[in-house]
Amino acid sequence: MQLIKSHLTARPLYVDEDLHFEASHFASSYPILGVKKLHLQAEFSRDNAVVHAVMKISGRIILEDSYTAKPFEKNVKVEEETDILEEENGEDDGFIIPGKFIDVEELSLAIIRFSLPIKVLAPGSKLPKSGTNYSVRGEDEAEEEHSSPFDALLGLDLPDKN
Repeated sequence: MQLIKSHLTARPLYVDEDLHFEASHFASSYPILGVKKLHLQAEFSRDNAVVHAVMKISGRIILEDSYTAKPFEKNVKVEEETDILEEENGEDDGFIIPGKFIDVEELSLAIIRFSLPIKVLAPGSKLPKSGTNYSVRGEDEAEEEHSSPFDALLGLDLPDKN
């Protein structure tokens, strides 16, 4: 669904519908791999060049597990109030969507993606086990071993350039 920015006014436009997605929506939406069902309740209004959106998104999405790279399903419910800008202006915060149209599905996916944690894990997901000639360590274990990537250079005896 696309909204024409110039048709939006100070009087809110109300949207209450199921969202539909094409495969192209997921090309750059990691860790979101797909959507089972998403419903949007929103209102859009415009004040000069800034579009204001109040969005409630709920449904079920397919995510990629950060440890195993296997897909899993998760229920989502996100409420977001944001501005949609034509370009960055240094004063307002929000999504920058240049052009005449707002792709509501794309905006909804972006809002969901920003609400997810950096490391998305399926329930019960664990790091793979270490094996011969390799070890798998979590972030905490790696930080304990090396407080700085340059620690290995501390004991290095380098010859003088002179």
